[in-house]
Amino acid sequence: LIARIDRAIEVVQSFDAAKIDGSETRPVSFMTRTNGEMKFDGQGYLLTFVLPNLYFHSSITYALLREAGVPLGKADFLGAP
Repeated sequence: LIARIDRAIEVVQSFDAAKIDGSETRPVSFMTRTNGEMKFDGQGYLLTFVLPNLYFHSSITYALLREAGVPLGKADFLGAP
């Protein structure tokens, strides 16, 4: 798991800031099986699609791990030391 996290950090750090800057107004669209085509601007995509999905999946993972007996507490979910 630590190796995968380290690799994810490497990928994020490799992004070229110039390609990301100004993307809040860039159009984003994709097809889904249930909703058909979804259209956003960059900021709307991040705030109304990406972040809610990230929070959902991380909270469900946390809950499943706790249910399986992993000794996790609220501080672990919040990232507290």
